[in-house]
Amino acid sequence: MKGGVFEGEHVRIPGFERAPDGPVTLGFRAEDARVAEAGEIAAPVYSMELLGDSSMATVQAGGGLVAVKAPKSFAAGIGQPIAAHVPASVCHLFDATTGRRLDH
Repeated sequence: MKGGVFEGEHVRIPGFERAPDGPVTLGFRAEDARVAEAGEIAAPVYSMELLGDSSMATVQAGGGLVAVKAPKSFAAGIGQPIAAHVPASVCHLFDATTGRRLDH
């Protein structure tokens, strides 16, 4: 986190004006993000899973695996780049050392 912007591999999310600079862990619920033409996450697909009423796209981003819930009709091949819209308002920040939730 630097200057209110979370950055990691394939991830850039602005909008954390009150967050302290330094290492943090970012989290959000898969259903709070959405697949988009462009977004805060742009990464290759690691896996795709049809859940019945929706699909779950998992990408490699920010040093880990990130899941984004998508419409049932969404399909992407392994390794194909996709983007996800993840606004700061749906994110949670945690201290990278203690795991304690941070207010932002």
